Amino acid sequence: MYNLETTNNGQTVIFDVQGSLSKEEYEKLKKELEPLFKQHDKLDLVVDVSGLSGMSVGAVGQDLTYTLKHFTDFRRIAVVGDSTWQKWLAGLGDKLPGIEMKYFDESSRDRAETWVTT
Repeated sequence: MYNLETTNNGQTVIFDVQGSLSKEEYEKLKKELEPLFKQHDKLDLVVDVSGLSGMSVGAVGQDLTYTLKHFTDFRRIAVVGDSTWQKWLAGLGDKLPGIEMKYFDESSRDRAETWVTT
């Protein structure tokens, strides 16, 4: 299950995941994001995966494909999590050109939301 909110006239996207994410939910998420990509040159994203317990194989495949397609459409991505692998992944993403990605532990979500819009 997930929740998607936008601020700053749709330029900042806040994505919370709780439990697991299915391929069908990921398809729904993509349909919600597409108009925002058309409306703005670049989006800022806060993705809170601290409540993520898993993703279906189909959702993982969708995520990789979609992320590669839209990676340069993000200016900043703040990853809010609670595990070492999430921190490692955010650090790896920050090394890629054209995007800033930073990890925040779940107690620092407010800082993540501030950072992503500055």
